[in-house]
Amino acid sequence: MARAKGMSARMGVVGGVEQKRSPRRRIVVFMLLIAASVLMLAVSASGPMKDVRQGVRFAVSPIQEVLAGGARAVSSVFAAFTEVDQLRRENRSLSSQLTTAQQQAQQLDVLRAENARLSELLGTRRALDFTTAPAFVVGRTPTTFERTVTLDRGKDVGIEFGDAVLSPGGALAGVVTEVFDGSASVRLLSDPRSLAIGLAVKTRATGEVKGNFSSPLLLDRVSGTDTLELGDTVTTAGTQVRGVKSLLPRDLLIGTIVDVTSDPSQLSKSALIQPAADLDRLEAVLVVTDYDAPELPDLVAEGEEPEPTPEASEEPAATPAPDKTPRPRKNDRSP
Repeated sequence: MARAKGMSARMGVVGGVEQKRSPRRRIVVFMLLIAASVLMLAVSASGPMKDVRQGVRFAVSPIQEVLAGGARAVSSVFAAFTEVDQLRRENRSLSSQLTTAQQQAQQLDVLRAENARLSELLGTRRALDFTTAPAFVVGRTPTTFERTVTLDRGKDVGIEFGDAVLSPGGALAGVVTEVFDGSASVRLLSDPRSLAIGLAVKTRATGEVKGNFSSPLLLDRVSGTDTLELGDTVTTAGTQVRGVKSLLPRDLLIGTIVDVTSDPSQLSKSALIQPAADLDRLEAVLVVTDYDAPELPDLVAEGEEPEPTPEASEEPAATPAPDKTPRPRKNDRSP
């Protein structure tokens, strides 16, 4: 126990001495650091230290360049990724804008074509002496038996049965055969059942214009004494057709004679007419709504036989006996 107390006493003395010395050591170390710093500053301005620093800089510069190049490469890779993503977004935006522009251009072409058709119709309407109703073709039946189209206008604009239908250029295209509240059916000139009276403008020859599907129209039953010329223009004659009660207006353009058939042994001539209207591609038409055909008696339809007249009998009919009753005279007076 005595020894332990002695040891603790000595440790206490030593600790007190150490506590007294530690502030002095700190001051000494601080002063040494200040002196070393001043010495280094003084030495760094000398020529040898400058050479040392340059040597170190030269030795380290390749490493710095490699590190800087790597940093630049990494930054350029990240920049490339960012730029690619931006380019993708811009590409999608430009593709969308291009698609929109193409659609607008196509719509503009449609509107331009529609405007051209309507302008042509308007010009034709102004040149005609008739009141017309514009209509669009909404259906067609180009079968092996007929050539008809359906219009999007009907009784609502005054269209009636038998009205003449004109192409945008004013040429005859057909005749209205059925009318409804909002639509109408038209029999085209190319329909085999179509029939009109045509007049050659130069020679004044007349004949029946018949449909022949997509082939040229047939001008038939022209008198053998009339003359037909190639290139002559054929218009409507304004005369009645067999079996048709309505009349077409005069001088409506039908087409041009492209072939003439003349047989001296025949009493009639025929020709082929190229229609002026593009009957297979009609899109818009004008319907004449104010033409009133004159009232004419029905003609005998083609192929019909006239009614037979009573034939005279072999023996004459007995004549009645004369009336023998005396007739009063003008100067006789009644009692």
